[in-house]
Amino acid sequence: MPPVVRIFRCRVKAGRRDEWEKIVREVSVPKLSQSEGLLAYYPGAPLGDPDEFTMVSVWRDRGAVRAYAGDSWREPVLYPGEEEILDEVHVHHYELFD
Repeated sequence: MPPVVRIFRCRVKAGRRDEWEKIVREVSVPKLSQSEGLLAYYPGAPLGDPDEFTMVSVWRDRGAVRAYAGDSWREPVLYPGEEEILDEVHVHHYELFD
């Protein structure tokens, strides 16, 4: 099976950027970075829209994504406190190819 790129994108509610960044730094990144099968991750802050962020992660295969995200692996993984801070959440998956 080929590696999988998982692109998480979200829009933070106005005035809650610092609160969300704290959750990402203290909860999301530590949990993500310890996941079996994770090859790389890249958190991204916006260049334009100050309230939109992304997290791009690269996984060994679909099984590794499923082990991290569970049976609902096609859905975003949200940690406690994130749901009330975020206006929009999207996640997309892509298989790498040569």
